[in-house]
Amino acid sequence: MSSTRPLAVSLTPLETRREVVVHVAEHAERLGYDAFFLAEGWGHDAGVLLAEVATRTSRIQIGTGIVNTWGRSAAGLAMMASSLASVSGGRFTLKGCTAMPSGRRSPGSRPSPEKCDDCWTANA
Repeated sequence: MSSTRPLAVSLTPLETRREVVVHVAEHAERLGYDAFFLAEGWGHDAGVLLAEVATRTSRIQIGTGIVNTWGRSAAGLAMMASSLASVSGGRFTLKGCTAMPSGRRSPGSRPSPEKCDDCWTANA
């Protein structure tokens, strides 16, 4: 929408209906948004949903909002990112990893560097 500052849509984990997530991404692309980010919650796996978004869109950048690394290895995240980069034709960006489940996070706590080193800005 803007040539000077990209505009993106991001969904929180509160939206768990797959068809709504995909519709929002498709609509964002039609409206000219630059990117669509999906945070992972208790519903669907973000990688699987983003794969569907990638097949239903052609221009918009896609990426993770927050993905939980608690139950994933670095290799698993890398394979997900590589697959999404391939399916999307290079439009995928891995951003926002957390190493602690939200229920165990205390005020001021930070994700584990061993799990999240450079994850915030790594492009697949």
